[in-house]
Amino acid sequence: MLAHDWLKCRVEVAVVTGMNVEQPAVQAGYRSLNREQRLSILRSVRPQSMYTPVASALVGGDLDLYERFLRGEKTYVQLWPLVG
Repeated sequence: MLAHDWLKCRVEVAVVTGMNVEQPAVQAGYRSLNREQRLSILRSVRPQSMYTPVASALVGGDLDLYERFLRGEKTYVQLWPLVG
C-alpha cells in the first residue's frame, strides 16, 4: 500500500518532470503492486508530466492490464507504454 500511495502521489503532480525508473527503490515499488494498483496509478498519470517510462514500467508485458487501461478515458498517456 505504501508503494501505491507514494507512486500515485508522484504521478498526480503534473509539475514533477520525471522519475528514474532504474532506481532499485522505484523498481521494487513497481514489483510490489498488484494489477489493480498499477491500473489506479496509470489512470492518475497527468498528460502534462514526463512519466513515459513510468507508464511503460507499470504496464510491462501485462497485455490484460494495458487493455483495461485503454478502456478508460482517452488521452495520449495511453500510448506511453508503447514507447518503452
